[in-house]
Amino acid sequence: AGKKQKKKARGAIYNGKTIKTKAPGFLRGDTTMYSASYVFQKGLGVLILTLLKHGRSLKKGSKTITMKRGSKYAYVNGKKKKLPTPARRVYSYKQKKNYIYVPGEFCAKHLGYSLFMEQ
Repeated sequence: AGKKQKKKARGAIYNGKTIKTKAPGFLRGDTTMYSASYVFQKGLGVLILTLLKHGRSLKKGSKTITMKRGSKYAYVNGKKKKLPTPARRVYSYKQKKNYIYVPGEFCAKHLGYSLFMEQ
């Protein structure tokens, strides 16, 4: 939102192993936000597609989630679902790079993963 904020970093655990990332997760309200590229693509092998008018899609097998930054809704296999918080671009001052963050539990659940959030 154009503001510099410090948030407590939150990791993600899958199959008992912490997913390594240079862009750690953080809590936004009641939702843990995770880097789409680090946690979902590199950590879990989810394909990320960039769609010109429709934002980004996360795809694993026959399951697809499509969302736009800032939108309160996503499409899961074509069905409209309300997000707990919108996807957003986050700038990391440490990495000097922008990352797209998505609501972790929502994406993990709808892609068929049991992802645990570190406290």
